[in-house]
This record gives sequence, C-alpha cells and structure tokens, in this order.
Amino acid sequence: VNDAIVHGIPSAEPLRDGDLVSVDAGALLDGWAGDSAISFTVGEARPADTRLIDTANEALAAGIGAAVVGNRIGDIAHAIGTVCRTAGYGILEGYGGHGIG
Repeated sequence: VNDAIVHGIPSAEPLRDGDLVSVDAGALLDGWAGDSAISFTVGEARPADTRLIDTANEALAAGIGAAVVGNRIGDIAHAIGTVCRTAGYGILEGYGGHGIG
C-alpha cells in the first residue's frame, strides 16, 4: 500500500480513501512460472497516482511489444525503462524478471 517497494507486510490497517494498492500473485505449475500484478487506487485517486498507473500500463505495453522472436530480456527491459525514465520515474534495479527467462 502506498510507498511499499515490491511487497508490503500484511497488517490489519484498513485501506483509506486515496490509498494506492498493488496486488501481486505468482504461481508455479508443471515447470512453468507466472507472475502478475495490478495497481489501483481506493476511492479518489491523486493525480500523481493516476500518472504512475498510466505510465506503468504504457511501460507494460512497450515491454510486450519488445517481446518478439530474436529479442532478449535486455531488449524488453530497455523498452520498459525507456518509457519509465521518459516519464521521470526511476527503475529499481534487481527486482525484475524473478529469475525467469
């Protein structure tokens, strides 16, 4: 919630209007691994949070667009990073990919 990096620690603290929430889930099945996350705001969104979510969606689309035959993980990461950095956001190094790929 709000400013947690990667995964927050669960608590009994209730969500409040304006909180930015990310829900992340992963699974392993028959040698395949998957991970997905979604971010959203509770109640009224702050403009900065809306911009962050919009940029994340644009970066996801860029990463998917770069996931083509012949490209490497670094090409996908570069596409995502370009969108994020152009929007003025930094990238936390060492948290992407989950060792997959």
